[in-house]
Amino acid sequence: MSTPANVELAIEGVILSRVGADRAIRGREVVSILRAAGHRCHLRRVSETAQSMRQRGFAVLSTSSVPRGYYVADTIDEVERALSELRRRRAMLDDAIRNLEASAYLAAMPRLPGVVPLSTPIRASQMEGLAP
Repeated sequence: MSTPANVELAIEGVILSRVGADRAIRGREVVSILRAAGHRCHLRRVSETAQSMRQRGFAVLSTSSVPRGYYVADTIDEVERALSELRRRRAMLDDAIRNLEASAYLAAMPRLPGVVPLSTPIRASQMEGLAP
């Protein structure tokens, strides 16, 4: 029987067998392997398990560059590349957070009649009749 603990152990086994970036395996492939072995598995579970492994100290990396997928770091260079990618993702998330916070702030501001909030795209039709 495929229990959640068994599925997690099976996911860990597949990921731990992939040492080095050149042996990375996509999450969908992990799901296919486990389903073929009779486990009930889904992509989110693979991602959650990889994150759990990282939190427990495993050097499990994932990359969106070729080859894509999960793998166990084999060299310091692989770890440094993964850290660089994570920092890039964090910077993008920080930008998204700042923009969302600014939008929320602007959305909470009182509206003056006829004034378009700065965060709202201005359409050409709204520009008609305005002095240059």
